[in-house]
Amino acid sequence: MKRWTGSAIFLAIVAVMLPLRGAEGFPIGLSIHGGLGKGYYSMEELNNNINELRLDLGANMSDLSNGINIMLQGRVWLYNRFGMTATYEHFWGETEITSAENPIVFKAPADVYSIGGILKVIELPMIIDLNVGVSKSFASSIYGTNQDFSRSLDEFKGDDDGYELFVEAMTNFVKPLQFGLMLGYRGIKVQEFEDRYGDIAYLEPSHVVMEVDYSGVFFYFTAGIGL
Repeated sequence: MKRWTGSAIFLAIVAVMLPLRGAEGFPIGLSIHGGLGKGYYSMEELNNNINELRLDLGANMSDLSNGINIMLQGRVWLYNRFGMTATYEHFWGETEITSAENPIVFKAPADVYSIGGILKVIELPMIIDLNVGVSKSFASSIYGTNQDFSRSLDEFKGDDDGYELFVEAMTNFVKPLQFGLMLGYRGIKVQEFEDRYGDIAYLEPSHVVMEVDYSGVFFYFTAGIGL
């Protein structure tokens, strides 16, 4: 509920400020960016479980340690120096044993909603802007596996919160278009998953409570428009 409240506030600000952009000297600026990149995940508990399974079966299987990410971020700037951000991200994470008779799959995609602040620390006219940002994040994740050798995935859902930090280099010489590179770190761990019956998910055979740790570095190549 918190993530939707933050997004609604951001959209309300955008709706109010857009008609005022033409006012001379008006201090509010708007921008929106999309990004495609990659995230590297800790996944300690899950990867320990995967390693045990790999040894038991004598099969090849990669750790679930990274995945493709997409991002959409809106920004409201004040005096073109600092502002507020509202972000949506989707993480893909998947690995499988392909050498077994029936492939064993582990999936852990997540939708992440963030509200935060951004500061322009360096502005090089007609070259780039250098920004830093921090966000409070809320993750909604689905963990799926057919580790019990069934043909269909058993799915469990979990929600938790965390944070993200980033630095960014953004072009300022092709206005209103903007292109950039964002580098950051996220600290997000979903620590409890339940199935549709309310039963808690456990890692087998260790019987440890299931958790998915998305903590790690990430990067995005971004493109957007600033008003």
